[in-house]
Amino acid sequence: MFRIIIIEGNIKLREQMKRILISKLPLLSVAEASDEKETFLDIVEKRPDLVLIDIRLPDENGLNLTKKIKMQYPFIPIVINTNNDSPEYRSEAALAGADYFLSKKSNTVNELVSLIKSIYFKTFADTNQRSPAEDGPNLSKGLLHIPGSAGGR
Repeated sequence: MFRIIIIEGNIKLREQMKRILISKLPLLSVAEASDEKETFLDIVEKRPDLVLIDIRLPDENGLNLTKKIKMQYPFIPIVINTNNDSPEYRSEAALAGADYFLSKKSNTVNELVSLIKSIYFKTFADTNQRSPAEDGPNLSKGLLHIPGSAGGR
């Protein structure tokens, strides 16, 4: 089971994303969070293999939350998924520690599914079939890629 957390302030969008991802990736376990407190509770309880996060959250900036997650859990890949698709946000996402950046405006559900599949296969190939949440810091190698980011990584 590949575990992800969707951190999205818009509950309808979050639930829709969860339904779509589970329908397209049946072996996916999806937790949901809308703020920092829920996020860290879910990380501790669910031990995700991937975090999908929006920049705009009700009580927190997703980029700041990305930094906090990466400080405590550097081995968990983070995908920024946002409407704020500008070179500045891509650059800030990279500086915050995000591993990938997707635009809600220009990327399709199929592209999100493809990215998750890619991360899944890369993760389990790198960890010899162990969950990245159980494997620790070695996961970060090879996953530092933000397509189109200013200056790259």
